[in-house]
Order: sequence, then C-alpha cells, then structure tokens
Amino acid sequence: MITTKKLLSLLLLAIALLTGGASAAFAADAVPSPQEEALLALINQARQNPLAMAAAMGMDPAKVLADLPGLEKILKEGIPPVSFNGTLYGAARSHTADMLANDYYSHVSPDGRGYEARIRDAGYPAVASGESLGMLAFANFIDPGDAARFLFEYMYWDELDPSRTEKRNILDPRLKEAGVSVDTGGLRLGGLLWNVYVATCDFGTVLTGPEQELLGLINAARANPLAIAESLGIPTAALLDARPDLRPAFEAGLAPLAAQGSLLYSAQAHVRDMLRNNYYGKTGLDGRTSADRIAQSGYGFEIAGESLGITWFTDPIDPPVAVGRLFEGMLRAELDPSNAASLTFLEPRMKVAGIGFEKGVLRSETAEWNVYLAVCDVAAPAPAEPAGP
Repeated sequence: MITTKKLLSLLLLAIALLTGGASAAFAADAVPSPQEEALLALINQARQNPLAMAAAMGMDPAKVLADLPGLEKILKEGIPPVSFNGTLYGAARSHTADMLANDYYSHVSPDGRGYEARIRDAGYPAVASGESLGMLAFANFIDPGDAARFLFEYMYWDELDPSRTEKRNILDPRLKEAGVSVDTGGLRLGGLLWNVYVATCDFGTVLTGPEQELLGLINAARANPLAIAESLGIPTAALLDARPDLRPAFEAGLAPLAAQGSLLYSAQAHVRDMLRNNYYGKTGLDGRTSADRIAQSGYGFEIAGESLGITWFTDPIDPPVAVGRLFEGMLRAELDPSNAASLTFLEPRMKVAGIGFEKGVLRSETAEWNVYLAVCDVAAPAPAEPAGP
C-alpha cells in the first residue's frame, strides 16, 4: 500500500510537473458591478432551467427542443450554475476594455490572441474554456440593469439558434466558473460612432481536488516509471520483456499528460454512470466503450484508452488516502504483463487526460460496499488536417 510519505512526495513532484513551478495569480480582490452580477445571475438561471428561461423570453420550449435534439437532456434537466472566478473576471474585463479602446468586436484581439490564449495568459489554468460576447447599441440612455438583461437575451437567443456553429457556453456542463464584464463607451460600426454596452463572459474549468491529485500521481509515474514502480515494490521486468520497445522511454521518462476538458467530462460521466447503475467496468450498460464515450465527448483522437480504479472501505477514509490507494491499484494493473499490449496512462504516445473521482455505494443482492471509484481517460489527438492549397 502506498504510504502517506510516498504520496506526499509524489504529489509535490506532480505539482511541479503540472505547473512548471509557477503558481497562478488569482484576482481575489475583483469586485463585479451590479450589472455584471445581474448578467451572471441570468446566465445561472438559464443553466438551471433552460426551457423556463427560453419561455420567459417569448420562445416556444417545444420548438427549442425540436430544434436542438442533441441538447434535450440539458434543456429538460438543466445543469449546475457557474461560480464567479476573479481571474476569469479580470480576463473578461480586459477584453471588454480592449474592444472599446481599439474599436473592434470579436473573440480575436488585434494581437491575434483568441479567448483560450487570453484566459491562459491571465493566469487561469483552464482544462476547458469558452467565451460569449454581447453588444447593445443605443441612442438614448439605457439603465445598466436593463442593459444587462438585453445583453443576456441576445447571447441566449444566439446560443439557442439551431444554425449556430460556434461552441455553446451558457449550456455547456463542462464549464464550471465564469467572469462577466459589462462596460459602456463608443464603438465605430459601419463607419458610424455608436454608444454601446459591451459584455464579455469568459468561462472555464480547472482541475482541482482529488482529480488533480490523481493526475499528479499519474504524471509522477510517467516522469519516472521504473523508480516509482520500484518504490512501491511493483516488478517491471516481465512487462519490459513483453514490450522491450518501452525500455528506452521508461528509462528516459514520459512527458506529463495535460488535463483536457472533453476527456474530463467523459471520465466524470462514466464514474457517475457506474455508481448510478451499479456496475464496474469499461463498457457501459448501454454498450458504449471508453473510445465511444471519448468520441461522443467531442474529442478527436488517434488513440485513446481508459484506466479504472476502485477501493472499498468500512471506516471512513479521507479523499487523499483514497487517491493513494486508487493510484497504486491502477499502477499495478498498468504494469501487469498481461496488459502490455494495452497500456493507457503509461502509453508513451498519450498526450491528454481526464480524471473522474467519486465516492458511492455498489450493491449485490446480499451486500453493499462503500467505494471510491476513479476513471482516467487518456488520448492522443488526431493528426491535424493538411492545410489547403
């Protein structure tokens, strides 16, 4: 069993691998304006009850459902609200100010950066991100609170447009946090100067808690597979005999896996599905494999795989202890010679990962067990399409 001392050592190494020794600076003192708070509140009302918000705006819920069959579950059941994040607020506020100062309205700044780069440069280590923009031109004064409502309705109408080709953000369950900026000024449109309200809503998700700890341990194992295995008493000779091609990579160490939003969603959904439907395995009761789930999450991959972990307990155990147990079990399974042909998180070609971690109960006809479950979905992206002539 992995010891607390070893777990802490691995976590320290993992944090260095994930952050490069740098820490993100979060704008803890950022204070949104009343209209920004109102816009964020409307976004969360829409997330929690999408069809009710559509109806309140005069839209026909039945038509919305018919137009967007792929969103049926989200539209009917809603998704959790996003929480305010100061760093995302700073990124949104900077972009709004830049658009007003430099006379443009776009996700792409004049320096060529899109929202992903701007959010990252602001110090937010996103595994998933998105951005929604809104603009309201006016001649006569509009109350900022009314402006927030008009801006929201514009963004939500656009989000529910069945012809929309951009990613949806308000109704994306993968996005957990947001920063919302609303400002007013002058903007030149069609050669004319207009008074406008402009809104930028930056959304994001970071890997935190047990999921981050487990990915950190996996990346520590990738950095030095043979030493980590030896420290835990896990033999590797038989695996390397079966896969001699792995020896140079294992001796040199593998690059860390980057957290990726679609895989994060896929892994977390599978953990919840196993607990909800009382089973444990890579193939769901609906017949979908891990590759099917990753593909349906929207991530295009060349190769993909999945590692599962389970630990039982009677007396309560803290999540960090559960993470250590799960990691050791997953690593032992990974280094088992019988798995030599199907490595997952120690496969050298893998580039990205998503982690799911949940506590729950599994039952048989005669007993039930308290468990922690973990899922690690990994993949290498599909090759980029060649550029056209």
